[in-house]
Amino acid sequence: MNVIKLFTRRPVTTIMVFGMLLLFGGYSYFQLAKAQFPPIDVPVVTVITVYPGAGPEEVESQVTKTIEEAVASVSGLKSQNSISQEGLSIVVAEFELEVEGNVAEADVRSQVDQVLNDLPEDALQPTTAQFDLNALPIGRVAVVAPQPVEEIYQVVDERIVDRFKQINGLAKVEVIGGKEREIVISVSSHKLEAFGLSILDIDNLIGAFNMKLPAGRIIEGEQELNVKLQGEFPSLEAIKTLELPTEHGIIRLADVATVKDSFEEVRSIARMNGNTAVGLSLSKSSSANTVEIMENVRQELGKLEQELPQDFDLILAQDDSTTIEASVNDVFISLGIGILLTAGVLLVFLHNVRLTLIATITLPVAIISTFALMNLTGFTANMMSLMALALSVGVLVANVIVVLENIQRHVLESGEPPLQAAEIGTSEIMIAVFGSALTNMAVFLPLATMGGIVGRMFPQFGFTTVFATLFSLLLSFTLTPMLASRLLKRVRPTGVIASFGRGWEAFYKVWETLYARTLTGVLRFRWIALMAAIALFVASLSLTKGIGSEFIPATDDGLVQIQVEKAVDESIEGTSYTMRLLEERLQTLPYVKQFYTTVGGDEGSSTGVNEGEIMVTLVARDQRELSSMEAADQFRRLFADIPGATLTIQSVTNMPGESGKPLSVDVRGHNMDDLFAVSHQILGIFKQIPGTVDVDLNWRLGKPELVVTPDYRRCTDYGITPAHLAMMLRTSFSGNVASQYRIDGEEYDIRVQLAEEERTDASSLGALPVQTPKGMVRLDSLARVEFVEGPSKIYRADRMRSVTVGANVGTGFALGDLQRAVQDQIAGLSLPQGVSLEWGGDTEMMQESFRHMAVALFLAIAVTYMLLSILLESAIHSLALMATIPFALIGVLAALVLTGHTLNIVSLMGVIMLVGIVVNNGIILLEYIQELRNQGRPWREAIVPACVVKLRPILMTNVAIMCSMLPLALGLGQGGELRAPMAVVSIGGIFSSTFMTLYIVPSLYSLIESGRELLAHHRKASQGESVEVADKRHGLEALPENS
Repeated sequence: MNVIKLFTRRPVTTIMVFGMLLLFGGYSYFQLAKAQFPPIDVPVVTVITVYPGAGPEEVESQVTKTIEEAVASVSGLKSQNSISQEGLSIVVAEFELEVEGNVAEADVRSQVDQVLNDLPEDALQPTTAQFDLNALPIGRVAVVAPQPVEEIYQVVDERIVDRFKQINGLAKVEVIGGKEREIVISVSSHKLEAFGLSILDIDNLIGAFNMKLPAGRIIEGEQELNVKLQGEFPSLEAIKTLELPTEHGIIRLADVATVKDSFEEVRSIARMNGNTAVGLSLSKSSSANTVEIMENVRQELGKLEQELPQDFDLILAQDDSTTIEASVNDVFISLGIGILLTAGVLLVFLHNVRLTLIATITLPVAIISTFALMNLTGFTANMMSLMALALSVGVLVANVIVVLENIQRHVLESGEPPLQAAEIGTSEIMIAVFGSALTNMAVFLPLATMGGIVGRMFPQFGFTTVFATLFSLLLSFTLTPMLASRLLKRVRPTGVIASFGRGWEAFYKVWETLYARTLTGVLRFRWIALMAAIALFVASLSLTKGIGSEFIPATDDGLVQIQVEKAVDESIEGTSYTMRLLEERLQTLPYVKQFYTTVGGDEGSSTGVNEGEIMVTLVARDQRELSSMEAADQFRRLFADIPGATLTIQSVTNMPGESGKPLSVDVRGHNMDDLFAVSHQILGIFKQIPGTVDVDLNWRLGKPELVVTPDYRRCTDYGITPAHLAMMLRTSFSGNVASQYRIDGEEYDIRVQLAEEERTDASSLGALPVQTPKGMVRLDSLARVEFVEGPSKIYRADRMRSVTVGANVGTGFALGDLQRAVQDQIAGLSLPQGVSLEWGGDTEMMQESFRHMAVALFLAIAVTYMLLSILLESAIHSLALMATIPFALIGVLAALVLTGHTLNIVSLMGVIMLVGIVVNNGIILLEYIQELRNQGRPWREAIVPACVVKLRPILMTNVAIMCSMLPLALGLGQGGELRAPMAVVSIGGIFSSTFMTLYIVPSLYSLIESGRELLAHHRKASQGESVEVADKRHGLEALPENS
């Protein structure tokens, strides 16, 4: 009471206090970074090792297994996955969420360093890095021009890349496509043989003669002179005229090789809208602001377009900031509409402009003040935190509504002065309001204990709601009564509002009378009413059969990704031709805005030259009838006849989750024959289930390889080692960078390799001359050369070979339904010994997340019950309030079925939030019943009057909450598909729980009180008092029938 008076009687102080909160909150909002989602810090460490020239099986046996064994001993390791492919090993270690990412990276690096000597000599130093989900590409730029691609690349390399690298927050700029200049020395093996030379002699010669080296200093008196060796090639002619001593005399390099200023072998291609391009992929640092970075990128692009020749076009092929900004703006629009709808509800129920104005003022004050705490705690303005504010509008105003309604009742019914009414009215319901706010906040406490990715996604949602509720609670006891004491009047309003009010009151009085009569009847037959409610709840459980499940709803971000995979031995030219076929068809579609194509990947990339990708950007949502998911379905039909290609097509979102296909099963073991047999059985099961699309295996056999197996005895006889053979073969066919050629301040590689015509004839490999101490011999005299077919990539999971069967989910189908259908089918499989099955992709994440959220729901219910028991000082009465929670599920299930939404982590979050909301009405009821009992009324005479008095605030509060959530429930705007399920679940649960609160809570309360009296009177009877006397003393002769 003293706190209330402190603010009601000092209006200037009150206004200044909240003025400061508005000032700090407004400033804080502009300091908040904008993001799609909260930072999701999953401790994942990658170890990448380049092993030039090695095949997948060689990489697996000599590199990957060694790295895996080392990483396996690191503490906190959750799982390991690896890919071994031509020249590259990638080991991915995922750790428990409790492990700090930096610590995990340091531990992994330490263990890898200990096995460096166990790796092949030709393998490069392993690169260990922490994988950051927030460091994925946020933008892609395509540079298009009519010039040859090598000239475009030169412009990009010399004039664009460095400009982007200077942008604050950009961590990585990767160039895709183009041709990089290099000096190529193409050696003729036949000429080498004629002169008794080896290709390694040429390689060593280039390195020895092209050198720039500081040699020390000479001090001559008082002068100091630096000495350096300047032995770099001044020109290509100098390289061609290098002299080599041979058994036939001195020759020049040009006698056995050609020297050309050329370009490196093309391993990647980029195109924009079918036009030749060089692409740049832009990745940010973990803590950087995507919106600010991309704004700087756009500004830099504008400057570059002014500086570069007019025929150069710089096109943004991907810009994640547009999705983020649109999502944030649309949430604010929903928030604004929610506030207006809430104000409309208050005006209808209260038909008092002043009261409505007071309540409406408090909403932006609470929301803007919340930004200050968000900024202090390091939160971002993301989909989750802002959705929390939008969903909280009705909940925030609920406390204010209860206070204002009670103040108004004191002014109009008791005739008290506004100041006195504000102080007394607020103090009367202070405990109820505090209890309601406490339960709203308490349900979010378990979020701090949730594991998995949901434990990273939802804390900002929960704590933002808590912050807003705290400010709402503060406003309810300070600013609200102060404004009410100054703005309310004893006289009833006049005019249009008054006329509407009289009509509304007449209408409301009918419903109020009807409620009083029906409640009296329900209390008379309360057992029947309770049984009917329980039967309705049980019957509603059958609705679960019509509700699908998935990890997280897909959003229409206007992007569709088309991944293409050709045969494992396809050349980059063949893959590029197939991509052209797709591009030609895309150009005919009116809803396609642009498309960006990439083929292959440079050294160190896991993408082979037989793979390609097209990122399709659709026109704006209001300019097309198809969603991005429906567009993906149409693309599948459009490209169904593309020959010799495996296509994977899916809409692209920035949703957190596993990469790859959402429905997947890992077949693990050591025997490849068993793995193939089982995986093909599962592949057949996948294809038979309606709703699965893009069904495929990740394992590819059939990549032809020429395997050279040294004959150790013959190598020893000729005085040569297998390592010498390996180095000679790698230099011959992959080429070796022997040195660098510097000109005009730039530096280019000098690559030594066999002439192109000798690198394209597989049959001549055995005849390749090899220099030995005993003279020149053919390669097939020292080793066996044979054709074999091996995998293009070898996948491993937890140190076992793995084959993954994966599928995308078709439009109109739910991941959970498909997962159950697959589970039913594979349950009957007889697995060979040593073979196991594991769910992967979004299926694994969905199951893990649902388990975590089930625990959080249980804890929320338990904490809520304990708080209610504390507030009511009654464990048994709290059970009556808790009964509203299962009955709220009736509305939840019905709402999901009617709207077609699925059960996912977002809708489950709505269920957890409901736990704190639906019990609040019951608190108001029981508090007022107790107040009437304290005034001397028996509980039988207190229930109905209390419920009738509190009918208005309960209806007003719940209608306001539901209306405030309506904009979100409609799923409009960018990211609306993600926001809608939580709002739909909340509206459905509040709707059904309202009726249960108004009828079932009073019934349970009456049963509890009857039971307590029966126990009391039988206890007295057992002590010698007659039952009749006890009955009269306790008033039990007035019990309703069927009690």
